[in-house]
Amino acid sequence: MDKSPNHTPLHSGSEMCSQMALSVIDDFTNQMISTIETTGKNFGPADLRSFLEAYKGEKIEKLGPTFKTLFQKCQVRREQEIFDRSRKEPFKRVFLMRIAEWFPPDGGLANAKTFLSRRMIQGLFSALEKMGSYERYTCGHERSIKIAKELKEEAGGRLCWEDLYNHPEIIQCTDDLIMDLVPHFNNPHKRMEWLRTLINNNISPFENYAFEGEASRYWLLDEHKTRIMLRSLFYRLSEKLKNEQGEHSIIERYGQKETQALKDLIDLLDAPSD
Repeated sequence: MDKSPNHTPLHSGSEMCSQMALSVIDDFTNQMISTIETTGKNFGPADLRSFLEAYKGEKIEKLGPTFKTLFQKCQVRREQEIFDRSRKEPFKRVFLMRIAEWFPPDGGLANAKTFLSRRMIQGLFSALEKMGSYERYTCGHERSIKIAKELKEEAGGRLCWEDLYNHPEIIQCTDDLIMDLVPHFNNPHKRMEWLRTLINNNISPFENYAFEGEASRYWLLDEHKTRIMLRSLFYRLSEKLKNEQGEHSIIERYGQKETQALKDLIDLLDAPSD
């Protein structure tokens, strides 16, 4: 398998989907050959139809969750490739990856009340501009463009977005920007209400994200989804706080007072909502 310098696959989204389909066909063919060899009889149309139904019932249903996961990865990769061709701000994409797991697949917004609609992205960045440090964002933006170019050159002209997401310097730039949000939550409930209002007042047109499903037309950010979004944004920092070395690195970079404020905010976000 072709891999990037950081050992992540370089397959495109279409290639991933093609490989998944071919693997199913290969397995189906091998199973059918094995059945024919085992039974030792001629395989007629009725036998083939019976084998197909059995295969669908046993194999496909059993592997359904796996296929769904793989298909989601194909979709994500396709989104990344489209983004790669049409956007000039990779740091925004890096930032959004902190909450990307909550964006629905095509037509999937109605299937889970916890999903976040992409219609909120414009409002989220508007809030980020008001709360975050301009210097931090500019630094992350410039570093992302430079590192993305370097990774693309190293990989022979194709950028694997996972390499950019996982680059230590880009992770640090993202953490720095997210840490700049913490002081604004000294009154967390008031700040979350402000955040919801700002995002809901800057919802993007439904037509831009109609592929999410009809539920996207009426979607608004509520308190529960605000907590989901913030938990995801702070998740990586929260995980670092769980071990002594990680906590020490946060204190060393941001200070004791800021680290305690981060802890307090994460505790509040993790607490059951009223």
